Amino acid sequence: MQDNDFPPSRGYYQFSHYRYKRYDDLKARIWYGDIPKPSFLVWENEMLKAEALVRTGNVAGAVLILNDPNGARKLRGQLPDVTTTNATDVLWAIFYEKDIELIVSGMGIGYFDMRRRDQLQRGTILHFPVPAKELDLMNLENYTIAGTPDGENISQGSWTGLDGLTSPLN
Repeated sequence: MQDNDFPPSRGYYQFSHYRYKRYDDLKARIWYGDIPKPSFLVWENEMLKAEALVRTGNVAGAVLILNDPNGARKLRGQLPDVTTTNATDVLWAIFYEKDIELIVSGMGIGYFDMRRRDQLQRGTILHFPVPAKELDLMNLENYTIAGTPDGENISQGSWTGLDGLTSPLN
């Protein structure tokens, strides 16, 4: 006898009472008007600064941010210090940290990071079409985005980026 609201027909991956709840208190306080909704979390801003430092040649400065004892990576994650000075490895650490720490904290953070690095799964749309109602109002032709991955409308990138491919074969 089933004693929960998770029917197996939906798939066993959804057969759980576990959920992501790190920001429950924050969401409730925002919803009921106690505090304003932040546009950026402090750690998101720190990760943007760290990436900018790497991309401008200051890898050591980015490593200092990642290893900040008061930063989320060390304080909450309790992760070991980043010891590499290789720019690519530090960027991977930054993007990993963003994926872990900033999940559900802002709209599309992971998607847009993967999009700009050409790491969306091959066939993923790269931009959203203008809604048909908007096109009708402007007397423009309706369209959709579909077809062969072209790198402009449809991703031709690599899912992980770790396989050395930027345009995997079909």
